[in-house]
Amino acid sequence: MRQSCIVALLFYSICCYGVPEPISVQTIEGIKHSIVPVICGYTDKNNKFQVAFVAGSGFFVDTSGRFVTAGHVVFDDWETMMKKTHSCSAAIYIPDHGWGKFENDAPIQYFVFTECVCDESVDLAVCQLIENPFNSPRVPRGSISPVVFDTSEYPDGTPIAFSGFPLDSKAPITSIGFMAGTKSIPDNTIGHDFIIDKAAWPGASGSLVYLDSGKVIGMILRGKRNDSSGIDIARDAAIIVDFLSKNPPTRRQ
Repeated sequence: MRQSCIVALLFYSICCYGVPEPISVQTIEGIKHSIVPVICGYTDKNNKFQVAFVAGSGFFVDTSGRFVTAGHVVFDDWETMMKKTHSCSAAIYIPDHGWGKFENDAPIQYFVFTECVCDESVDLAVCQLIENPFNSPRVPRGSISPVVFDTSEYPDGTPIAFSGFPLDSKAPITSIGFMAGTKSIPDNTIGHDFIIDKAAWPGASGSLVYLDSGKVIGMILRGKRNDSSGIDIARDAAIIVDFLSKNPPTRRQ
């Protein structure tokens, strides 16, 4: 009898997970303090900064002014896009009043970057803004924050959300779904990709994937992978954390 009880307890501890919480509105609003659009912009003849195009999404990873995005977002052919739009500089922007309420022409602060480190094997890039928004008088204290990673492995059916910037919108959007499976990465032993049961929008590359705790468990690789599939692929947080450990900040935080 005692042996049966021990076996039952072991089975329960190995096979049964805690029930994850659904993604709350409060969590979504909180995560918006960490996400940024990766854009190319220019100053017009009226000295107003204009967005030539949105390349993808990113998120702050520390208080030195660094953000992570998908490698292809910042290293794909921007010159072709400039020929179609306008010559411009790589930048991100932060709204003066946050993303909580809709504003038709929200005042926005732009921050330019010229330095990114990329690892093509995992399609990740970390970029350093020239001016650190965490120390900038243009950004209210407490209005932006770096993410917190969770490298734990979660089972299929775990509620998740991802937030980022569509190619044709200045404001972020959020999609809520579930973890639907895992996928191996060739020649990588650190982590894995995981499948989400929702298709991401164009521009979602670099969008963070998170739990109701607000902790980030991954990043969308490419929005609109396959219109008919209804799923998308995210890169595991363990791979992002490993990438950042190999590329530490060069500025004091």
